[in-house]
Amino acid sequence: MSINIVPAHSVSRTAEGKLTVKEQVVARCRATQTTPDTSLLTDPNEPLALDIEFQEYRHKDAVKWGHRMGRIAIVNTRGKTIYDTYVNYERDEDVSMKMPPAYFGVTWKDLNIANGARPSWEVENKLRDIMTGRTIVGHGMRLDIGAMSSHLWDDVTVVDTQGMYGQVALSRLADEILDLPIQNGFHHPTEDAIATMLLYLRRHPYKNRTSFKDPEKPLNLADEGEYPSLGAAVGKKKKR
Repeated sequence: MSINIVPAHSVSRTAEGKLTVKEQVVARCRATQTTPDTSLLTDPNEPLALDIEFQEYRHKDAVKWGHRMGRIAIVNTRGKTIYDTYVNYERDEDVSMKMPPAYFGVTWKDLNIANGARPSWEVENKLRDIMTGRTIVGHGMRLDIGAMSSHLWDDVTVVDTQGMYGQVALSRLADEILDLPIQNGFHHPTEDAIATMLLYLRRHPYKNRTSFKDPEKPLNLADEGEYPSLGAAVGKKKKR
């Protein structure tokens, strides 16, 4: 995925106090929904799926690197994007930062406010409004939970699809169960959140839906057998 470059100008002040204007290169934001689409949040009981691509940071007194939000995406049970944004943290001289490998899709340019990233405080406020009182689904949620302020999870029901399918890579589950190839050379949080939601709906139908489409006939869960292991047809009836 390429970044389109457009010229821009910035105003700065010299040591003598004079204003100067210089041209800088700004990359258009690769995130698609930097302001939450609240029209998709009308059902307070609807579960949402979340995925984060991280940036790494370390305080000067710390030994290990931690993870915080680089890009975050949230989708609903129809696969519609509610929120998708890059996250900018205020620079701190006591905190070092580094970017993940390029295929995770988080770069220094992406995290620049001038390129469309949103301040971390704003993102967390939006996340609180979106997540409070809901079921939030993710795949391997440990790092996702730790990537944002802990109070955001106070009134959230967390469902980890690794608890349903085991410690299996999301890309493998998407390929073998959903026939949905993802992460082909590039990680996209919206794509991963969509795959996560589809896996969730397989086990926990929402309003009789096991996918993003309405069922052709009413779903009778009493007729459904046990879900078989990875690679088998999910939802297949037991042999008698």
